[in-house]
Amino acid sequence: MDKNSDDLLARLELSSADLSSADHFPGKVNAQVTAVGLTDAEAEESSEFIEKFADNGHNHGLIVIAPHGGNIKKYTNEQAEHVGQKLSSEYDSQWVCKGSQKGGGAFAHWHITSTEISEESFPMLKTIMRRDFEYSVAFYGWGEKSTCIGGTMPSDLICEIKKTITKVVPDSIEVKDGGCPEGFNGNNPENIVNRLSTKDYRLNNLKKPANVTELISPMRSLMSLDL
Repeated sequence: MDKNSDDLLARLELSSADLSSADHFPGKVNAQVTAVGLTDAEAEESSEFIEKFADNGHNHGLIVIAPHGGNIKKYTNEQAEHVGQKLSSEYDSQWVCKGSQKGGGAFAHWHITSTEISEESFPMLKTIMRRDFEYSVAFYGWGEKSTCIGGTMPSDLICEIKKTITKVVPDSIEVKDGGCPEGFNGNNPENIVNRLSTKDYRLNNLKKPANVTELISPMRSLMSLDL
């Protein structure tokens, strides 16, 4: 065992001793991670994590999500909300989260991997987990200088989405229709986007898109579907 391992073991033993000698006290564990009743401005001021949901109460067609919005992965919630502005609430529901952290570090503080998002921690999400949407679209951000389209939608639809995105972004931004790295491809059945619907589409955008509004153009392809 090396010195680092010895140090770690010593710290663990010390922690165990501290716990065993401490006075007992009652406690309550709450699985909910989002703050309730805060406006966007209040959440940002308080370095909080909030969820927002827009829905007509019965839509089963399309849901658009951005679980890492705010300062976790900037601009993703704006993209999801823009889709909602372009589509009728009769065909579109939106679930977005926004995390803030004063001084930076929102990603480290609030990011939850998409395969580990539980509806038990998100009250608004829990209300729609059994809705069985036909289509779901998730917006994510990453540090690559490219946009990668993942998910389990038919290849011909993904191809059309790629063509639409390619028309509106600079040539310097590569648009990939598949081949997204493991962890970004959206294929895992435990991914929240897959758990919400039968057909999903994941768009990993570069951190700061050249034009957030224009990147929403691929949704026109979905508008032609019988939702």
